[in-house]
Amino acid sequence: MNRLRSTILCTAFLLGACSGGGDRSKIDVSQPTVRPQLSVPDSALGSSGAYTQYLLNLVQTTSEQDEPLLLDSVGTPPSSDTDEPIQIG
Repeated sequence: MNRLRSTILCTAFLLGACSGGGDRSKIDVSQPTVRPQLSVPDSALGSSGAYTQYLLNLVQTTSEQDEPLLLDSVGTPPSSDTDEPIQIG
């Protein structure tokens, strides 16, 4: 029983030491926090190519924890009968 208690105390101590408060003066505040866009920008709605590139970039840079994208500015996604299809894969 003492061995189990010692193991638990050592583990708790080591885990507590890992989250230590480090030197806050070394935090870089010169870079602003990037906040994801909450709606599709107007520049992405200019052409089907711009819209596709925006969506490809969005898929690569977002995570499941990000806020959902509002589609209120997108009535119908832009399309083109003359543009070549864009390779997605």
